[in-house]
Amino acid sequence: MIASRVVLHLAAAVLPVLATVVLCAVFRMSLADFWGAAVAAVLAAQVAVLLGWPLLVRSIASPWLAPLGTGLLMALVTHLLFGPIFAALLLSTEKHLGGGEIFSVMFGLSIYAAAFVGWASAPLVMALCVLVNRLHRKELHRAAV
Repeated sequence: MIASRVVLHLAAAVLPVLATVVLCAVFRMSLADFWGAAVAAVLAAQVAVLLGWPLLVRSIASPWLAPLGTGLLMALVTHLLFGPIFAALLLSTEKHLGGGEIFSVMFGLSIYAAAFVGWASAPLVMALCVLVNRLHRKELHRAAV
């Protein structure tokens, strides 16, 4: 059980950083913005993994459908959490945002994350969940023998 969870957490640490690198290259963002976006993306992905792991473990009966749905749910949670986490990081770095502005920034960042990265990351996370589910099944089979 340990290896499958480690694989999922490692992917949740590496894939958001790669997506942030691509976004920073496309939008020519500064290095400070890259680190803030990367930290927010990794935190959002780790929270999504923590929330999605019990669903992924329970989906032992279905080798395809449940892990695909869990992967889609994890991708959606990641993109929805990215905006508030990045906005909180912006506030903590003394970039002054007004009260009404913070909600538009949170909503906008979540929409941008889903629009620019979600079309590629959602199928990737879904496929990763299927692979992690298979690895988890093999671990359970080895433990039972």
